[in-house]
Parts: sequence; structure tokens; C-alpha cells
Amino acid sequence: MYKQGQGTKTLHYSLGSLDEHTVIEAEAVGVMLVLHMLGYERDVKSASIYLDNQVVLGALEICKPKPAQTIIDEIIMQVENIWKWARHPAFRLEIGWVKGHSGVEGNEKADEEAKEAENGRMSQACNLPSFLTEGKLPKSISAQRQAFNVVMMERWKTEWKGSPHYARISRIDPTLPSQRFRKLIKGLSRAQASILTQLRMGHIPLNKYLFRIGKANDLTCAACQQDEESVHHYLFDCLAWKHEHWHMGSWETRQSC
Repeated sequence: MYKQGQGTKTLHYSLGSLDEHTVIEAEAVGVMLVLHMLGYERDVKSASIYLDNQVVLGALEICKPKPAQTIIDEIIMQVENIWKWARHPAFRLEIGWVKGHSGVEGNEKADEEAKEAENGRMSQACNLPSFLTEGKLPKSISAQRQAFNVVMMERWKTEWKGSPHYARISRIDPTLPSQRFRKLIKGLSRAQASILTQLRMGHIPLNKYLFRIGKANDLTCAACQQDEESVHHYLFDCLAWKHEHWHMGSWETRQSC
């Protein structure tokens, strides 16, 4: 907190890990700390609080449940109390947005102090709002959901690499497991999705699979007679389909540009 002619005042509080709390909560607690310090100031005609998180600003305006709701409610109570305590009859409080990393001195200083809190620096409990010291803040559902998704993604990757299908499908799509595949197939018809599933499983009428189930006399590619007619060979290597491969490659390049 900057006050003209008096330098700065700071408070530090560490919420904990991202497994329990979100960045939005940290930004909201920053607003709470400034309001707490402002509540002890007297003869102040106006005060401005700037932060580089528009989500918190929006949460203060929208009257419906939202992330960090308990902290937002406390901020609103603090603002109401400041108006009661303000000595100057025309006291004015502004909470606004400043572009992150914009070179503003106060913003840069706030980032430095935030890193101090991240490294474990905490102000004495007697100097902090009672809201933060009297009881542990409830864990964020959003943070717990994100942490759960990270754990499940790692588990998904581990189990996928142990799957008998991994060696074959990873040659076609090395990005798996990922959400990218689900987005790519979202607009496919039932028939298209069925063909794609057959290709990925290898259970499709190509000679390698037909030979395995006794429906073909030879697993060699009938088009080029060079290799086994597997899914990978059919899609990427078969010389008989090189013209089609070129068009597919060009389409992929256009999509990625």
C-alpha cells in the first residue's frame, strides 16, 4: 500500500499449494490485505486498488455464487466497514484493473512482495485480517478438481503405455492420451467414427487382420506387394497410395498453419 509522503506498507499471507487454492483466490486475498491496511488509515480522502486479474473484479460485481465466494463476501464486508470508519465525509474508493507486467511501479512492487509470500514469508497473525487467522480457509473445489484431473491424466498415461494397443496406435497418434483426439472426432458421423475406431483397433478389413482371423490367405499388401497390409502401412507407407498420402499430408499441414 502506497500513501503519499509515507512510503509503503505491506502484508504477506500464503494460501498454500495449487492443489488446495487457485490463483483467483490469491488475487482476492491480496485485495483483502490492502483493505485491511486501509481500514486503519484516517483522514484519507480517496484510495485506489489496482489488480491485474479481471476475474476478481468481475466477481465483485456479479451477484451470484462464484469461485472464491467466501473471500469475495469478506471483501464486500470490508468495503462496507471502511465506509463506516472513514473520517472524511467525501471518501472515495476505487477498485480497478491494471495491465499485468505493464511497468507500473506499484504493480511491479506487488509482484515482488507476492513472490516473498510464495517463498513462505508471512506477516504476524496479529497484523492480518481475522478472517485469515481464525480458521483455515475452505479448500477450493476448482483447485481440487484440477489436481484430481492431473492425477488422473498421469494414471491414464501410465495405464495406456501398459496397454497391448499402445505400440500400434502410438505410431499413428503419438499425442495420446490427450483431449485433442476427442476434439478432432467431435463432428464425425456414426459411420465415420466406426471406421476410425476400426482403424485404431486394427480390426478392419486389411490383409493383416483378415489373415489373422482366417479370412485371407496372405497378409501381404495386395496393392504394392511390398509389406504386411497393416493400418500403419496402409495409411503412411504403401507406395500404391502415395498420391492420397500426399493429399492427406497437405491437409494436415494446412490445418496446423
